[in-house]
Amino acid sequence: MICGCSQPAANEQEVLISLDEVAAQDDGATGARKMTGVYIAVPETEAGEALSSGLSLTGAAFDVAFDLGDPRIRNARRKGFVVLEVKGVDVDVIGRELLAEYVLAESLSVAREHCKYGERCNNFDAVHREQFLHPDEGKPQVLREASSRDEPATELLSAVQARGARGPGTLPFARIVPKGKVARWDDAENTGALPTVLAISGEEQLHVSAFFRSWRAEAAGWQVAVPLRPKMGTPYLFDPAGVELVVGFMRELLADRDLKLLPSGVESGGLHLVGCSNGAAAALAAAVAAPELVLSLSLVAGFIPDELKDVSPLRGVQGIQMYVGSKDTTHLQSLTELKSWLDASGIPSELTVVEGASHGNISRMRKQHRQNFPVRADR
Repeated sequence: MICGCSQPAANEQEVLISLDEVAAQDDGATGARKMTGVYIAVPETEAGEALSSGLSLTGAAFDVAFDLGDPRIRNARRKGFVVLEVKGVDVDVIGRELLAEYVLAESLSVAREHCKYGERCNNFDAVHREQFLHPDEGKPQVLREASSRDEPATELLSAVQARGARGPGTLPFARIVPKGKVARWDDAENTGALPTVLAISGEEQLHVSAFFRSWRAEAAGWQVAVPLRPKMGTPYLFDPAGVELVVGFMRELLADRDLKLLPSGVESGGLHLVGCSNGAAAALAAAVAAPELVLSLSLVAGFIPDELKDVSPLRGVQGIQMYVGSKDTTHLQSLTELKSWLDASGIPSELTVVEGASHGNISRMRKQHRQNFPVRADR
C-alpha cells in the first residue's frame, strides 16, 4: 500500500502527490527546508521493494527523503512510513491513472493524524496545527472569542458561569462558585469570605479547563475565577500586556466590596494562583508582578516566560508547587530550570514529576498523587 505524504488536497479524489503548491504556501514559520517535487509515503515494510523495483513505473527512480526538519516527513516517520522522492520520471507523462495504482486517495493525509477534537479544537498553536489535521483546514480562520456560555454541571464537572469584560482594559472571565452562602468552620469572624483560586487555562486561553472543573471546588467551599483572553489576536496572558491585564483582574477581585464579580469575598486578602501549560507561565509571571496578592502558586506543565528575568519577588509567596509529567520532556526541562532558579534564590518550592504522564494527560494522572488540590497555603 502506498499513500501520499502531503497535506490533503482540496479535492479528496486528487491523487497526484505534488508538494510544489504546499511549499509555495509555507511561510517558513517552522524553519523547515521547503520540499518541492513529487513525494510518496511508503510503509517501511515495502520501502526496500520500492527502491529496488521502481514500483513498476517505467524510468522512475526513488531517493529516501531524510530531511526531518520538514514536519510532513517527521509525521510520516512517526506513523511507520518512509518518504520517497520520485526521480527520473515525468509525472505528467505517467499520468494520474498510473499513479493512482500506488497512491490511495483516501490516505492522502497519512502523514498527519486527525485531531481528536475535530471542529471543537481550541488549540491554534502553529505546531499543533502542523502536526494534526483539522476539518476546517484551508477555510478562512475565524478569530474565536472567549467563551460566553454558561456550562451546566455534570456528574464529574462543576458548573461554569461566564462573565464579560467590565470595560476597556479588563478581561472577561468565568467562575465556579458555591450556590448560596457557605458557612465555613474556620470563618471565626463570620465574614462570609471564601478561599479563592485564580486559575488560568492553557491553549488559546479562551475557555475553562476541564481540569479546573474537575476539582468540584464549590463542594469544598472554594470559589474559582478564570480570566480569559477576549478573543484570538489579543495578547496571550503570559505576554507582558496579558500579565498586566491579569494583575489588574486580581486587583479587581480583591477590591470587589460589592461582590459584583464573585458571590463571596476573598479569604485572607489573597488569591491562590493555578495555571496549566501556557496558563502556568501566565500565573508565574503574574505572581512575580504582584506577589503581595498571592497566597500560593501552583504550576502544572508550564514554562518560564521569555520576559521573566527575576524571581526574587516570589520570596513572599508561600507554597510554590510545580507538577510535570515524566514524558513531557520540554516542560520537564523548563520546570527543572525554574526549580533550580528558585533554589539558588533561596525560595522554597516543590517539583513533583508524575511518572508516565505526558503534557496531554498530566491533569488526569496527577490526581493519583495528590487528592486535595488546590492546597491552601496555611494547611
